[in-house]
Amino acid sequence: MRKEKQKPKSWQETSTSFKEDDWKLAFVGFEWCCEWVSYWLSRWAFLQVLEYLGKLTILISLILWIYPGFQERKQAAESAKQAAADARISRHYVAWQTINSALGKPGNGGRADALQDLSQDGIPLDGISLAGGAVLIGPLNASKASMTYADFSDGTYEKINFSSASFDFSKWNNTLSENCSFRGASFWAATFNHSTFVWCDFSNALFQTQFTGDRSEFRVCNFAGAEFPMCFLNSVEFFGCNLAYADLTHAFIGVNGYTNTADTFFCCNLYGAIASPDTIRFVSHQLVTFTNVVSLEQWKHCSTNGVAMRYQKGGPEFMNWASNQFAIYNKTNDPQAWLNWRRANLEN
Repeated sequence: MRKEKQKPKSWQETSTSFKEDDWKLAFVGFEWCCEWVSYWLSRWAFLQVLEYLGKLTILISLILWIYPGFQERKQAAESAKQAAADARISRHYVAWQTINSALGKPGNGGRADALQDLSQDGIPLDGISLAGGAVLIGPLNASKASMTYADFSDGTYEKINFSSASFDFSKWNNTLSENCSFRGASFWAATFNHSTFVWCDFSNALFQTQFTGDRSEFRVCNFAGAEFPMCFLNSVEFFGCNLAYADLTHAFIGVNGYTNTADTFFCCNLYGAIASPDTIRFVSHQLVTFTNVVSLEQWKHCSTNGVAMRYQKGGPEFMNWASNQFAIYNKTNDPQAWLNWRRANLEN
């Protein structure tokens, strides 16, 4: 903000101090005249306007100097963004071409890299077919992939991260999967026929499906917290699996009621699992254990490295678990009801 100049002293006041030095008066007089001229000009509004216009001109010149550079940078950024989008579209096209050209052919055929590129870019893989002997060996990240109606039949899959993926209505016929993660995955109405899963993690997964046809196997897999609502388990074997905290309330086991005596839960962990009385009755004939383990690595260590775990049929730990589940299912704390049911169903 421009400050108004102070009014200069009068000539009488200014010249008083120079009476003895007359030769300086000429210079002092000239300086005094300039001060008064400057003072009067500072009071002239037109000159202030001219001063502000000069500063504004400098500011406009600076903006005009910066703006073209900004525009160029903006255009360069937009061009780079468009180029990246075009490259991504081109990469997706090549990936789909790779998958489609390998359809029905055994081996990898470049499908592993193509699958990861598409899934990590969030491209839906619904209806994709890997049938015909695909061999996909990771590490490969296909987490959160949408693979409904996908066909994995006759394939081999190892060290693939399928966590939180959607496999609703998918087919897993005659497949072998090892060391794969299916944490939190959804298997709504999926088909399992003569499939084998080894050391796979299905913790918190959802199975609403029917295991029918040729027997499928899950060997040393982790199902901690998994849910099996309305699930038919009449053609499946859980061998040495961790079912801690799994929800088996609505799992239907066996054929024609519970006449199937196959070892559906052979050497499995049922710690904290939720079960119906019918499931309890079936499990009473199984060799099971109760260990507070929730991770796949911990369970592999427990089940394969000689860690002492008590596997029993109808032992004390089973009866304690069965009593608790019976009370929860029937919403009763009547001990006599449990004893009557136990005599009728577990002590024959």
